[in-house]
Amino acid sequence: MIVYGGQVFKLDLVMASVIILGIVAGIMYAAVLGLEKFIMHSKKFK
Repeated sequence: MIVYGGQVFKLDLVMASVIILGIVAGIMYAAVLGLEKFIMHSKKFK
């Protein structure tokens, strides 16, 4: 969507895509951190 929006000069589409991408990346990062904490806590690494 970012590339398409750039090709047709629709800045609103590009910015919306960047914002959505950032939100999804943040959610995925938080999920990985939570999974890491769960695994480290369940195996009782010290």
